[in-house]
Amino acid sequence: MVKAKILIADDDKFIKDLIVRYFEIYGFEVIPVSNGEEAVEVEEKLRPDLVILDVEMPVMDGFKACQIIR
Repeated sequence: MVKAKILIADDDKFIKDLIVRYFEIYGFEVIPVSNGEEAVEVEEKLRPDLVILDVEMPVMDGFKACQIIR
């Protein structure tokens, strides 16, 4: 069975790790990144099934990343 891929973008390490662990428990493949720019780059390469973005991040915020990814 193929695992669904989830991209998590959050600059808060504690929150990001918490979300990653939650989804991994349920068998998802999780790709964590620390800002919107990294999220855009990873999304283009890996095409995850779901992208979860924090709004306030350094380099590129979640709103801008969402506009580019869409």
